Amino acid sequence: MFGAAGSVGSRIVGEALLRGHEVTAVVRDESRLSSLPAGARGRIGDATSVDQVAALSAGQDLVISATRPAPGNEQQLVTMAKSLLAGVTRSGVRLLLVGGAASLKVPDTGGLLVDDARYVPDFVRDIAIACCAQFDVCTADAAADWTYLSPPALLVPGERTGGYRSGGDELLFDSDGTSTISIEDFAVALLDEAESPKHRRSRFTVAAHASSVCESEVMVRTPDGVADCYFVHPVSGAYPGVILWPDALGLRLAFRTIGKRLARSGYSVLVINPYYRHTVAPIRVDADAFNEPAGREKVLSLANAITPDMTMTDAVALAGFLAQHKSVDPERKLGTMGYCIGGAMAVRTAAAVNDGNDRNDRVGAIASFHGANLVTQQADSPHLLVPRTRASALIGIAENDDAKDPDAKALLREAYAKASLAAEIEVYPGTMHGWCALDTKAYDRPHAERAWSRLLALFSKALA
Repeated sequence: MFGAAGSVGSRIVGEALLRGHEVTAVVRDESRLSSLPAGARGRIGDATSVDQVAALSAGQDLVISATRPAPGNEQQLVTMAKSLLAGVTRSGVRLLLVGGAASLKVPDTGGLLVDDARYVPDFVRDIAIACCAQFDVCTADAAADWTYLSPPALLVPGERTGGYRSGGDELLFDSDGTSTISIEDFAVALLDEAESPKHRRSRFTVAAHASSVCESEVMVRTPDGVADCYFVHPVSGAYPGVILWPDALGLRLAFRTIGKRLARSGYSVLVINPYYRHTVAPIRVDADAFNEPAGREKVLSLANAITPDMTMTDAVALAGFLAQHKSVDPERKLGTMGYCIGGAMAVRTAAAVNDGNDRNDRVGAIASFHGANLVTQQADSPHLLVPRTRASALIGIAENDDAKDPDAKALLREAYAKASLAAEIEVYPGTMHGWCALDTKAYDRPHAERAWSRLLALFSKALA
């Protein structure tokens, strides 16, 4: 990573570390080594030197550059682009170059952003011209394996939502006419491209997903009654539907927040009250009360009253609700996800909806975070249902859950391998049961954010 100590580079390093990658962070000035994110291997190097680029990149899987010259030295962008391309050609390593927006087309005029004073006032014109020349150097190179990422018009520090929109050679705007993304989400987009290349020897651009969403309380009829649910989706258009099963504490603000966040990334999300047969949500037992005998007894009595058959009949009804809603794209697959007890419910959902479905694999993806009882001794254990799910899976396991049942992950992997289904099954080190639930003491933001990025990557691929 060249330019690793800058505002963009440091966030890219942080995102890469969050995803478990080994990062060599290159800075030109030795004094910047102390400012690098913890976990990165610091090195001194100069991106204008072909020899140094080749030497530093040798043996790496990927080179990323987010260098920016000081004012007055804008043409260094061109020099660095040439050196980077020549250096990675020599080492045989792929290059992902963070460029500028200046060479993007402006939708309403068809001209380039560099020539539009609305976006490029005189005081930034020199760097904009240099960015255009930098892009031209890339497109003229026939030897290197490069990708050029252009930001939107505004790239600023902000929230890591994990969502974004992508495009090609045209500047992206949201419904309010704003072209922006947080640096944190820009880093997410770049690492997604690093891990799953889609734009080799070409340019792409990204912008904040920024979907305005519509929220509502809905009642879904099931064979056993009416389930109260929270439904959230982008205000316009049709998107993949997602059935979200909360943890043992049920439908509450924390899971409304998770559902809304997912909807803003372009999904129509139905968050279920799994206890609707006995009570409306919320059940008014929070994480602290759950640790008291009375609270635990109330929650466990509700959870234990839900049979596997109940979950599966509910799943068919919930999928039917989504299939009829205009915000759900009928040509794209559904996703299902669950936390704690909801992990097993997510697996059962896919099995119930896909098994014997004449639409063939209506559910395309399953995600389970700190899932409970995914592997049991019962004949209807969720891991035995894997062949019936016919869906890709992401299973994030808490370290203390793994310690209690160390064989479960192997049995899950075996089940998915035998079914020839893609599955990412991982123990998240240092985590406790509940590490993805926002309102629990076990919540672990770095690992939860990594899991979120893996969820979005799964849904992006499997719900096409």
